[in-house]
Amino acid sequence: MVDLVTAVARLDVAHLNPNRGRFDGFGVDGIKSMQPDHPLISDLSRQPIRAKYHTIIGELFETSDLTKSSDGVVPYESAHLDGAESEMIVPSWHGDVTNRRTINEIRRIARLHVLGKAAADRRDSGPDSDASR
Repeated sequence: MVDLVTAVARLDVAHLNPNRGRFDGFGVDGIKSMQPDHPLISDLSRQPIRAKYHTIIGELFETSDLTKSSDGVVPYESAHLDGAESEMIVPSWHGDVTNRRTINEIRRIARLHVLGKAAADRRDSGPDSDASR
């Protein structure tokens, strides 16, 4: 107990959190903490995702090699997640929330989870869906 009180009094952060040194040189804001070599991202990437998930990935410039594609911020290789229920590549930049294909895919995923797969599939095969084009 005395060691803890002494550590707090001295603001000895390394004693209070031995893992703190792993984060030296990394910021805590969104941009810096999303670097692939950030300890948090590295640790999280080794954890299984325990929920169903989908990916919608922007492609700023169409290419036949997805490994070279990007939405202008995130490369495909970082955006792609093995095990996703679905993955859609949309011709758009990173922050585009107005792309019609993106909106339709979000609606499809929402229906899928709210109504179930059969209902979502029926609605997606209608005349206004991307699947019919």
